[in-house]
Amino acid sequence: MKKILFLLFVFTFTISCAMFRPSGRSSEELKAKIQELLKEHPELVLDVIRQNKVAVYKIAQQGAQADHENQRQTRWEAELKNPYKPVIDPARPALGYSKAPIVIVSYSDFLCDYCKVGAETVEELLKKYPKKLRLVFKHHTYNEFSKRVSLYFEAIGRQSAIQAWKFHDMVFENQELVDQKKEKALKDITRSLKINRAKLAEDLKSSKLSKLIEKDIKEADKFGFDGTPVFLVNGVAIHGAVPMEDFEKVIKMVEKK
Repeated sequence: MKKILFLLFVFTFTISCAMFRPSGRSSEELKAKIQELLKEHPELVLDVIRQNKVAVYKIAQQGAQADHENQRQTRWEAELKNPYKPVIDPARPALGYSKAPIVIVSYSDFLCDYCKVGAETVEELLKKYPKKLRLVFKHHTYNEFSKRVSLYFEAIGRQSAIQAWKFHDMVFENQELVDQKKEKALKDITRSLKINRAKLAEDLKSSKLSKLIEKDIKEADKFGFDGTPVFLVNGVAIHGAVPMEDFEKVIKMVEKK
């Protein structure tokens, strides 16, 4: 509503200035004339808006985007002062430099399209800043089969972090096929990995690993995350599959701190 009122004022002011500029009236006089004109002929503003629908729509979009950016920047600054504090278990599979000053914790769902995009972006970040970043993968899903995929990741990680991340990449690369063929697709993927399949079958039955996934979900819920993916950059939250530039903005903020 505020944006609409602002647009009305802009168009009205433009009309009024065009009408009254030759007389050299003061801004107060112009204001009075604008108010008078609005009262007498409100249809003028509507006519201008109707004649400039595309321009009005673009201005509204720009205003909404600017407002979103301001709110996000404010939130980031607040979280920088009071960051989220996820539990990080060094025994779980992690990717990147072990002594990296910045840790990205990902709350993801293997069958989420946006999570696939987000994973690709973070992978590029790790390549760009190999000594600066480390990635920890956590699970945030309520779909039972997605939990099954997560269980495979954790079970493979018990044998080899490298193989777990290969599984991670292959599932995202073949996301649609995995969603269609379910368990068969997961078994096909594991056949290409250098792991002990008997041990994998045993670990897939582990209640400890199932509880680990549930803890990830509860942690994300506790933080108030209601969608995927979410990435915590040293405790500052990035929501959604955003461009690399957004990650770099937060990284710079964290480094300055």
